[in-house]
Amino acid sequence: MRKGSLVVVLVVGGLMALLLSDVPVEAESASPMMRSMDVSISISNSYAVTRVHGTIANPEDSAATATFNFQVPEEAFISNFSLGLGNTTHYGKVVPAGQAREAYDRAVSEGRNAGLLASRGRSVFSYSVSLKAGEQVEVGLVFEQYLRMKGGAYEYSLCLDDRMFGGARPSVDISSMIGYSCDITSVSVENYTAATTISRPTAGTASTAYRSDRFTAGGNYVIRYSVGRAPAAGSLTSHFDGRDTYFMHVFEPGVSELGGDPMPKQVIFVLDRSGSMSGEKMEQVKTAFKGILRQLRDEDTFNLVSFSTGVSAWKGSPVPATDGNIDAAVSEVEGLSASGSTNFDGALRKALDMLQQQENSAALVVMLTDGLPTAGETDKDTIRSNARSRNALGSPIYCLGFGNDVDFDFLKAISLESGARALRIYLEKDAADQIKDFFATVANPLMKDVGFTYYPGAETHILGGKCLYDGSQLVVVGRTAGQPSAMSVTVKGTDRDGPASFGGTYDLAGGPRDPTVARFFEFARISDLLDRITVEGPGSSLVAGATNLSVQHGFVTPYSSMLVDIGGDGDGKSPERPTVSVMNDGSPSPATPKTGAGGAYAPYGSELIPVALLAGLVLVALGKRRNG
Repeated sequence: MRKGSLVVVLVVGGLMALLLSDVPVEAESASPMMRSMDVSISISNSYAVTRVHGTIANPEDSAATATFNFQVPEEAFISNFSLGLGNTTHYGKVVPAGQAREAYDRAVSEGRNAGLLASRGRSVFSYSVSLKAGEQVEVGLVFEQYLRMKGGAYEYSLCLDDRMFGGARPSVDISSMIGYSCDITSVSVENYTAATTISRPTAGTASTAYRSDRFTAGGNYVIRYSVGRAPAAGSLTSHFDGRDTYFMHVFEPGVSELGGDPMPKQVIFVLDRSGSMSGEKMEQVKTAFKGILRQLRDEDTFNLVSFSTGVSAWKGSPVPATDGNIDAAVSEVEGLSASGSTNFDGALRKALDMLQQQENSAALVVMLTDGLPTAGETDKDTIRSNARSRNALGSPIYCLGFGNDVDFDFLKAISLESGARALRIYLEKDAADQIKDFFATVANPLMKDVGFTYYPGAETHILGGKCLYDGSQLVVVGRTAGQPSAMSVTVKGTDRDGPASFGGTYDLAGGPRDPTVARFFEFARISDLLDRITVEGPGSSLVAGATNLSVQHGFVTPYSSMLVDIGGDGDGKSPERPTVSVMNDGSPSPATPKTGAGGAYAPYGSELIPVALLAGLVLVALGKRRNG
């Protein structure tokens, strides 16, 4: 390596532990240090944009290299990466994945510095920086996410770990601005409470500010807040871009509006006890499910299915959640031991066959596994077909993928086809808490088979599935042509008392407005395309749609990549920086500034889209200028 060169290697994905401990560092004599990190968070109606800016310097008298890591939330989507070199900031440009690779290779062969950022990975963003003596570089990262309501509140979590800073203790500033079209009822910060200032300038706005001159991590920086409950039919916020009207409908009726109590539920727990589950994994599962069983209500019914090479059911059919049955089930879980292979298909078929038709009751399957199907039926397409045919009640199947060896796309496809979602459980000390926290979100069903009708007609996308659980919400984002003055909404489903219906008409001209609603629409639009690819396979029309939208709106997806070609056509220099505008009710909203070639943001009419990152490993490298 020539000591006068700047080299940056970028990585998105891989295993957290791998990136934090095993990424090779090409150190020459000393390590560059993170001098400062500034984080700015804008949250508008549960849509969060996070901007991270870091200053890295080499204080030594010789060249050196170090690796830094930043964890992006699982459902977030990277929308920009920038490098500040001297007096110029270079921004990434999103292009189709194949074209990006060709442009990257061409730039390096022509002697230009170039970076390629692709998305096939987990949520760790890693970059290695090689600096000559006394040199400094500015690194910027923007990611976006949709915050789901859980337990009646929203939670934003920023991962902070001392290993992110290469052993340094930099100055750290974290600020947030929260704006809603309804009242914000509470705001709190976890882990850094003493050094954080919380402000509440208006009923619909809040902000937090934290600073440390010599930062030491004490856990994630967590902002938790709640907002006022909407009317029974929900709330509606809109945005007109000059051609179309975008809207976001939030449906969250309370227990009192849906029969007075949650629906009785019938739940089958399916637990992997194959050999790979031995040791700490099995202990975490036992801890989690013994706690979950204690959360069942008197009118619930349940059963346990465990599997390795063979499949075992605790009872022949679901049993009432009496104290005696729960105690016996806890003993059953305590006695599980890990051995053998993974008969995924046999276990899921047995669980689905057990579900019984019960009037005004919600049925669901919770399945946890840590590996691939290796016993019984192992063809994944056949397993999915079996799951569809056996699921006579159309019950949601929640798949929990434990650890790093699962085929998460396979689990996700099974869940999506049942109207549910899959969840990763990370191999960490709090794995049991991750499992219990998940179950808390589905423990109290309020409505099932929920459907929405809008007039005038609109293209709509639902975030949240077809079941409504206590403490959560269903969000629909849509687009309708022109600028109607009002929109009528009808919501139908089934609660504990039978068919339920809600309706309302919303004033679009005088009601709450928020430009980020257009972003929500595009978020759901591309998310649906990616979900369809997971379920149906990478058909040409689906891939073309996902690729075109990703490139149009400047986001890294599995079908697009971000190219930083310093000095070439792919160099997006100095686009307008993100700002915060004000909605008509006075609450803050992240604006959608126009962009130069960098393309992290698009003007209204070509809205910004976040898309969830998918699983796998991706390598991103910044080529070194060669000087002979």
